[in-house]
Amino acid sequence: EMSERFTVNPATTIPAPVQETPRGRVYTDAELQAVWEGITSPEALVVPLELREGRRDGEKVMIAPATRIALKLALMLLQRRSEIAGMAVAELDLENGVWLLPPERTKSGRPHTVPLSDDAVTLIREAIKIANDARAAQGLSSPTVFVFPSPRGKGVKPIGGAALNHALHAVLLACGIENATVHDLRRTGSTALTSERLSVSPFIRSKVLGHIDAGGGATVSAIHYDANSYMAEKRRALEAWQGLLAQ
Repeated sequence: EMSERFTVNPATTIPAPVQETPRGRVYTDAELQAVWEGITSPEALVVPLELREGRRDGEKVMIAPATRIALKLALMLLQRRSEIAGMAVAELDLENGVWLLPPERTKSGRPHTVPLSDDAVTLIREAIKIANDARAAQGLSSPTVFVFPSPRGKGVKPIGGAALNHALHAVLLACGIENATVHDLRRTGSTALTSERLSVSPFIRSKVLGHIDAGGGATVSAIHYDANSYMAEKRRALEAWQGLLAQ
């Protein structure tokens, strides 16, 4: 009966069993270099016996070429793993080096534009070719819809972000890097952007990461914000970050 229903949540006064603290893990320069090299040449890696944790592939680190590219782009572009994994061909303007995420694909619910360097464009073109070659091998003539289609089915959906976590986990085990995730790559880049080495303003960093505007205009203006705003500044920021990665 309606009269017997709770009008408030009875659990609101119960303290959380564990104190939640936000992660603050940031990769060191040496760890970043090891991860990049491991993603590039995973066949050179070996997972120590004591760390295999029942892995079905034992000591080997096997990452599909397309997944290697997705991980590299996650590191280069500093976007969320789900956004990278779900990248659609229709979102891309490779001639002009632009990736436009529609509002339904962003955490903020607003369109977000990501500048693409020449290296990023080259990687994306390579991934698209891998996907189309796989479709041709299946007897499918239509081009791929997704840059990273799921190998299951006929490319009707992209891979999931968990695939990136799984692949990176194997690299981290082999490199002896502990307590690190794909999202920590994004946090590392975010931290580096506003460091003395790169000196990007916190406002532009937020634009790069696709965060909801903090300052810089009234809320009503932010809601209708031009997705292409601060494009030149974002491009310079990501180029600086990718230059740091290349060192």
